[in-house]
Amino acid sequence: LDGQPEPPKYFAMMKKLNKEGPAVLHGLPVPQHLPFNRLTQLLEEGAVLVDTRSPAAFASMHVPGTINIPYDGSFANWAGWLLDYDRSFYLIADSARIAEINRDLIYIGLDNAAGYFDPSAIDAWGESGHSLESYTVTNPENVADQVTGNEVTVVDVRSLSEWDEGHVPGARHIMLGYLPDRLSEIPADKPVVVQCQTGNRSAIGASILQAYGFEQVFNLMGGYRDWENAGLPVERNGKVKESPVAA
Repeated sequence: LDGQPEPPKYFAMMKKLNKEGPAVLHGLPVPQHLPFNRLTQLLEEGAVLVDTRSPAAFASMHVPGTINIPYDGSFANWAGWLLDYDRSFYLIADSARIAEINRDLIYIGLDNAAGYFDPSAIDAWGESGHSLESYTVTNPENVADQVTGNEVTVVDVRSLSEWDEGHVPGARHIMLGYLPDRLSEIPADKPVVVQCQTGNRSAIGASILQAYGFEQVFNLMGGYRDWENAGLPVERNGKVKESPVAA
């Protein structure tokens, strides 16, 4: 199995459903559209809220405590990794897409979406006097000195096989699917730069860190790919060297 990606947590649930059969749903129920005033109550109760907007939209403005799993080709995979099959969750999603989002969740056994808010709830949250959050999107050149100077903590959320092929010197490797369970391994006394191969998985990681109270969070757009292409130091097989600059 060397070189194979880590099996998503929902694979175990799929085995169970294939053996026992899924719950009888009588069709595919669509989560109820909730009014804005429920948002405050749910957050105070510690409910899980998943914002399905793009990473760029989430980075620029989001409700504190929400996590970002963008609705794209990897949505079901990361939802299966990061959402609890035994706990209800709520969505922030475009009303026009909620049915297909819910379908994709149900197809991997996540049938506990208890309701959803459309993105206008985010604007309403800010207009009602509540604070909104954002995180900084940066690139390798802008943070290279801070990384090499050990002024920030770099968290690499790629797979183990990607890590083994090369990584940023001094980075901590925590594959994205395991990130919520390993937050205690990340120092809270420095800014945290979250990094993957290109910047998409790390956007999810950045949202998780913010939701769990990390205040200075950066997403490394372009990720390890652009870091290496910029000729910045990389580590392979325990040795650090300058990577060749792409022509």
